[in-house]
Amino acid sequence: MGIPLYILKMETMQTNQKDHFFRYVILLFLPLVAILLLSTSAPLSAQTEKEQPFLAYIYDAAERHSVDPALIMAIIKAESGYNPRAVSRVGARGLMQLMPATARELGVSDSFNPEHNIHGGVKYFKFLLNKFDGRVRLALAAYNAGIRRVQKYGGVPPYKATRHYIRKVMLYYQHYQQIIGAEAEPA
Repeated sequence: MGIPLYILKMETMQTNQKDHFFRYVILLFLPLVAILLLSTSAPLSAQTEKEQPFLAYIYDAAERHSVDPALIMAIIKAESGYNPRAVSRVGARGLMQLMPATARELGVSDSFNPEHNIHGGVKYFKFLLNKFDGRVRLALAAYNAGIRRVQKYGGVPPYKATRHYIRKVMLYYQHYQQIIGAEAEPA
């Protein structure tokens, strides 16, 4: 599958316009390239090797809290890359990168325990989904930047890191939806 290329008479544009044009083209096609890379035809088992040890916890938490398992998988992928021992520079821990105070509020005594971390993280994400009327992007923004910041800006905060995080999770979400959909299809 190729991306159509349009030939433009660039020599008539000024240098600033060329730079702006190329930035626009890169921003326009970057998500498409990412989707193409994420949806490679690698074997399903190779694509989910890191996820396998945690799938039972993910599906259990998904059912318990009524959250799409593909979305949970996407959040974990973006947060920790499926490293149950991950610790961020600000102290968030485990697969779903729970802050210690948040973990305590959720009843998670060991953030490095994958089952506890996933259940606590999904419980918190479901709380955010409810708080923001099911709007996934706002719940993701709050998960990343905090509820107060989302409320302060009346939407997704203007932070590059938060906006990048949301785009990344949504790309992973599409990827995991395809995998789960492929698993559900009869052979």
